[in-house]
Amino acid sequence: MKKLMLSMTAAVAVAVCSAGESEQERSWPWSPVGVGIAAPLQIPWTDSDVLGLRFGGFFGLNYRVWGLDLGLAEVAQENFAGLQLSGFSWTSADMWGLQLGALGNVVRGNAVGAALGAVNAVGGDATGLEAGLVNVAGALAGVQLGVANWNRLASGGAQLAAFNMDLVKFYGLAVGVVNVAEEFQGAQFGVINCANGMTGVQLGFVNVAENMHGVQIGAANLIATSPLPVMVVANMSF
Repeated sequence: MKKLMLSMTAAVAVAVCSAGESEQERSWPWSPVGVGIAAPLQIPWTDSDVLGLRFGGFFGLNYRVWGLDLGLAEVAQENFAGLQLSGFSWTSADMWGLQLGALGNVVRGNAVGAALGAVNAVGGDATGLEAGLVNVAGALAGVQLGVANWNRLASGGAQLAAFNMDLVKFYGLAVGVVNVAEEFQGAQFGVINCANGMTGVQLGFVNVAENMHGVQIGAANLIATSPLPVMVVANMSF
């Protein structure tokens, strides 16, 4: 399994690095059906769109793919829209639809819809659902379900995982063993809850906030800027 994942990742990297044909250079603009064994052993060519059904075999590579996409490793050099069933998927621009990738789904642009796989990574905005072992987004507007959830930009919605990390700001609900956020507005439920700036409720065994506008409930509660910074059972600051 590890060798297979490394092989597919290498193939995707080579394909993405070699991509770059302009619209004018594409020899076969589009096809309603795409069939192949492994790129470039496929019809239509790698610089063509597939608007309908693609069966990529071991490795499918096309420009845009809209419709139903089936294969072991599937790559869209531009946008993808539709339903994707694969071992691993890579979209170099934006995605709209549903991705079911056993090993993972990577979208370098924005994603609207749902991604289910071991690893789900969106470079831009993720709107909808990410469900897997590890979920990563630039900015989330929706739900993340996994072992670890990680967002780089201001996000909102709900997170459920063993570990939730938000590097900028999160609005909504975080449920996990450990919840960490730079700024959080809403509710954190976990064994350990940490936020630099917290507005709302922290419910856990240990709750930590630099600045708090709300209530902490737990065995140990720390509000660094409060007159009573450490309290048991409950602490609050407004």
